[in-house]
Amino acid sequence: MNVSIQTNVALSRTIKVEITKDDYAESCKKSLHKLRQQTILPGFRKGMAPLALLEKKYGKDIKAEEIDKLIREGVAKGIKDNNLNVLGQAVPNETDKPINFDNDDDIEFSIDVALYPEITTEFTKDDHLPWYKIKVEDEAIDDQIDTYRRDYGTYERVEAYEHETDMLKGTLTELEGIVPKEDGVVVEDAVLAPMYFKDKTEKSKFAGAKTGDRIIFNPFAAYAGMEAPLAALLHIEKEKAKDMTGDFTYEIIEIEHYKESELNEKFYAKLFGEGVVKDEADFREKMRGVITNTYANYSQQRFAQDAFELLKEKANEISLADSVLKRCMPTKSENPSQEDIEHDYIDMADHLKRQLIIDKIMQTNGLTVEDEDLNSYARHLAYQQWQSHSMYQPTEDILDYFVADIKKNEQNMKNLTELITLDKVTASIQEQITLDEQEVTITEFAKLTESNESNELTESAETTESAETTESAETTESAELTEMAETTETTELTESNETAETTESAESTE
Repeated sequence: MNVSIQTNVALSRTIKVEITKDDYAESCKKSLHKLRQQTILPGFRKGMAPLALLEKKYGKDIKAEEIDKLIREGVAKGIKDNNLNVLGQAVPNETDKPINFDNDDDIEFSIDVALYPEITTEFTKDDHLPWYKIKVEDEAIDDQIDTYRRDYGTYERVEAYEHETDMLKGTLTELEGIVPKEDGVVVEDAVLAPMYFKDKTEKSKFAGAKTGDRIIFNPFAAYAGMEAPLAALLHIEKEKAKDMTGDFTYEIIEIEHYKESELNEKFYAKLFGEGVVKDEADFREKMRGVITNTYANYSQQRFAQDAFELLKEKANEISLADSVLKRCMPTKSENPSQEDIEHDYIDMADHLKRQLIIDKIMQTNGLTVEDEDLNSYARHLAYQQWQSHSMYQPTEDILDYFVADIKKNEQNMKNLTELITLDKVTASIQEQITLDEQEVTITEFAKLTESNESNELTESAETTESAETTESAETTESAELTEMAETTETTELTESNETAETTESAESTE
């Protein structure tokens, strides 16, 4: 077997594999003998069928298999011996004729491969991006104080369910018709928060309810059939929740009303520690600092978007072996038109170039994604998701539950890795370029963000299909990562969040 390399165009090579009959004749013979030992043909005992008969019946397939094996070995040898850094999949050369396994003994087969381009893109102080410093206004401080007052409120015992945030504690009993079901589910000290019900009809059954009342309602309907919160409420396995479609009676033992915290020393101490806050004026100044940090996070998020746009501009400077990559690019149909291929390739190539720069930045700066990064980011997402759905601070156990739920899913971990990678790349770019600081109000900043989101939605609508193709080619694109973050926060965590709402309610009651 002879293997040679040809250079046709920049960033691609053709690996030519020349095979003679002597290269595969002996292996074909061994395969035929091995097949003989395992084959039973009519009129012959196992292992006694004539070789000539077997060769006539299976010889072509054996020959094709051995030649295919040699071609693969030849291509691998050509790549290794010539230190080729191959990008994407190898594809047959377009000028090769199909192999005729019936008549061709000597075979010539050529494979085209694309090569990784040399990435020379740099970020320097000549590159400028805006950095928005958001001013903290009194209205924002008032809003944040109101939020904390709700977060750090307390429950007080009341006689009637009159406020949406009221919590109920009682005995939950499964019914059969209008009587308790024999061997049915009974949960004592079951905590209910009707505010989390998805069904308005079920929620309305508790309006004005008093201690000692018995309410007949349908938990399955209340939670719109969601298995996680049902399982938590009924103390059953999640897999059994889908079958709990009947009515239950709920005997109310206690009703507690949530009262917002007063502005006093005890409240200040919960937020900042004992003796840290002197008075309300001092408290407002410290709140200004908290909000300033929050706004800094907003500024960082906007910078990350702008940095990625700059990265996209830099990516346009990279060249690729287009003719080869178009042929190895996954397609959405069996027989795509040339127009379809050209259209899909434009976006795939853009995404690929951006990923090449990201990989280069990570490698050049010695950046990696460690387990500690994954755990920290998962916990951050869990905390954000909890706060977006609940008025209470999550306990460490609840956050641990969410993090464990996220990490069970392999795709979640892949998505988190990509997000953390982008964060590290953004931080690297920030250190290398010049930031042009601009002071804006939160209203002005919101308008900038709205304008940017509008542009992103337009771009997303144009590139959705190509993004799917790019994903198949194992490349990464910013819109996909943004969507992933939202999916991680709202899809994977939501079900867990609903499971923990009952736990949260119980802990708050206690």
